[in-house]
Amino acid sequence: MKLHITPDVLGKMYFYDIMMLYNRYDQYVQDEQESQKEQQKQYEAQQEEYNSKYSNISSQMANITRGMGSMTPSSLTSGFNFPKI
Repeated sequence: MKLHITPDVLGKMYFYDIMMLYNRYDQYVQDEQESQKEQQKQYEAQQEEYNSKYSNISSQMANITRGMGSMTPSSLTSGFNFPKI
């Protein structure tokens, strides 16, 4: 909402009209703040859901890879026979 009233027009308005305009603008600001708070809550809920899914996936991957063991030079060459010269 923009106020399209120039200062000279505002100076010619009645006091009560100015107060009505001010109150309407104040209500607009409050509505915008509430809207932003609601959007912030939705964003935080989405982030929390994403973080819980991510931690669940990472714990599943940790469980899967725990049984795989690690690669060492001896594990890479096991079963490989060097040719005899």
